[in-house]
Amino acid sequence: MLAAIFLFVFGSTGLLVFEEYLHNHPSLSNLGNWLSEHLYIPTLRAVLVLIFVAAAYPALFGLHDAPAIGALLSAGHYRLDWWINGVLLVSLALPTVPGLGRIPGIVLTLQGMVASAMLFGWLAQDMGLAQYWLFPGWGLLGKILLITGAAGLLSWMAGSYLQLARKRLVAESLRLLAQMPALIIFGSALGRQLDGL
Repeated sequence: MLAAIFLFVFGSTGLLVFEEYLHNHPSLSNLGNWLSEHLYIPTLRAVLVLIFVAAAYPALFGLHDAPAIGALLSAGHYRLDWWINGVLLVSLALPTVPGLGRIPGIVLTLQGMVASAMLFGWLAQDMGLAQYWLFPGWGLLGKILLITGAAGLLSWMAGSYLQLARKRLVAESLRLLAQMPALIIFGSALGRQLDGL
């Protein structure tokens, strides 16, 4: 799990540096800026989320032994395509929901939840779990959103407090790291359904 978190934060920091470069690059056209903001960067973020979930599997669900992730993704028709498209759809659709984009980190958290839920559904089927849920319930969802909002606020405060040339980059990196507890809580809740197997 620690390796997955390190990999995600390292990759996300690299992506943040790339984003900053794109925003400050004068040679990009208006079309290039729009494509970067609405297509390229959301796609790269979706890939990073998938890498985190794949690297954290099966520990994300509280398991030590589980079918290989490659076997799960290849067991059904176009599962990898569905997995990628599901996470990418969240990154493209959620920012259009009024007010939702104001919660820092919400897109990342929901992307991770979608990726985890899809993977868990295939795992549950593979392990013969007849009935399972993918929605955490309103109580757990509220806790996850609270953690996400608090993490965004704390990272913003840290970025404002730090007197660094790249304090935005530091704040965003801290925010990305702070999203991990919400995803781990969600994954663990899903995994508890497999306790009796």
